[in-house]
Amino acid sequence: MARPIGATDGAASFVDSGSSGGGPQADRLPMQMSKIAVAAAVLVPLVSGGVVSGSRPGGDEGWERMTEWVRRAESAWEQRSFERAPIWGTATDGEAFEAYAEAIAATTALGREDEVLLRRLRLHPDQVEAAEAESFALRWQRPLASMSTGAHRRSARPPVDWRRGASGSPSRLLVYRDLVNAATIEVRRRLARGERRAAVELSLDAATFGTDLVRSPMLIDQMVACALIAIAAGEAWSDEDLRRLDPESLRMLAEGLARIDQRFPLTVDWRGESLLLAGALMRAGEGEGEGEELSGYAAASARTPEDGGSERWAVAGAVLQQVALWERLRQSAAAPWQVREQELERLTSDAAVQQNPVMKTSLPIFRSAELSLRVTAAAVRLLRLAVALHAGQEPVALLDPLGDGPLRVVQRADGSTLLRSAGWTSGRTNVLERVLRPR
Repeated sequence: MARPIGATDGAASFVDSGSSGGGPQADRLPMQMSKIAVAAAVLVPLVSGGVVSGSRPGGDEGWERMTEWVRRAESAWEQRSFERAPIWGTATDGEAFEAYAEAIAATTALGREDEVLLRRLRLHPDQVEAAEAESFALRWQRPLASMSTGAHRRSARPPVDWRRGASGSPSRLLVYRDLVNAATIEVRRRLARGERRAAVELSLDAATFGTDLVRSPMLIDQMVACALIAIAAGEAWSDEDLRRLDPESLRMLAEGLARIDQRFPLTVDWRGESLLLAGALMRAGEGEGEGEELSGYAAASARTPEDGGSERWAVAGAVLQQVALWERLRQSAAAPWQVREQELERLTSDAAVQQNPVMKTSLPIFRSAELSLRVTAAAVRLLRLAVALHAGQEPVALLDPLGDGPLRVVQRADGSTLLRSAGWTSGRTNVLERVLRPR
């Protein structure tokens, strides 16, 4: 058997260079992503509210090390290139996230208006009148067109203002999900009209939106991206949908999915969260932050006890711990998930981590986030296998992001083919296994 593809996938550089689909089941992974995103979003306000206390680790030397790392990290972020080729078609000039912002603005209003109809079109399209469905499609042309415009722009730099910190909230997941769900509805609409290539193009544009968002340094964005790609790679392409594609459309989908898979990380780069913590803490120490999302740091600073600012020093120590642990974990980035998971669990139970409330809270979040990345990558690779089989090809061996070998391909007695990730035993069968029925 050929060496499995995907064995060296890893996280994107930051500081250094170095399913078969289905309705209710397809909603489970986005809901899981939402829970992780909520946990990540409340971490910084939790710390800033004065929960953290303890000794002063590292003293002034530790504080200076943290501020020096912040300076280098912010500089590296500004110098990093976010240019990338589109998944399909021709690249255009401009910033992708400017177009995405237009799509989200339009979706925010439409999502409230069409909340019930959007769900009916996803889950029970046969119960929606043709005129009502056509009216929906016309209303959603604008946000979908803006999303596609962003997918083809050369620069996909996520908009991050380190002085303001996290610019959004977990509620963004719902709006972003509405946009990709609407794209899925339009994909099926195009398939029904025989517009196979156009359906594939829109599907790949929606997936590009997710792969661009996963490059954000904010954990909440990375988890929202997982939810979007899970929809684009799971719900958007059932076995029945793939049957409708002609050989050329299957080839285009296969090539696009391979590029998405290549760009998608398997490990979480949490240094953006570390930089967010450090920056907020530094602004609080300078008397800044009033009126900002993280203004609780200023309040914590005002309550500093006589032992030398324990809250501030504990957070500073946590930042340095996070950066050191991330560097340490890079050594196992290409290891099977079972090995990686054991390492993360061992570090979580480490005494130094348990003694710092920030680390005790954050490390389990990072572990759950990495699991979510791997679940999403597995869903993409299962779809790649399904497309290859529908095209009549011998599928290549794709590494299972949740196993220690390739994804399983099992020919069953009834003539169907089972595609499965080792992670299916965790109850995620909606995205971690696919069944292809004989034609």
